[in-house]
Amino acid sequence: MPIYLDNQPLKADVQTVGQAIAAARQSPAAADRLIVEVRLDGELLLNEALEASHDQALGDRELQLLTAEPRELARQTLLEVRDALIVTSDDQQQ
Repeated sequence: MPIYLDNQPLKADVQTVGQAIAAARQSPAAADRLIVEVRLDGELLLNEALEASHDQALGDRELQLLTAEPRELARQTLLEVRDALIVTSDDQQQ
């Protein structure tokens, strides 16, 4: 069961997706970072799919975890909101 944190192998003695996420959060490589993306065998897990996979055994499946620095994530999100508001404002004026 290969587990990757930001494209680097993560050595952890885990059996489930939830355990792997917990191990990644405690990894020094993820210090002061947030896990922002979880992929199981390349499939992006969102919302209900992520929740449903929490207790799923990893077996030989590949788990990829992507992190982001919280300030940069917040900055990027605010820039995207600003852009969306500009587009909305332009649409309303037309």
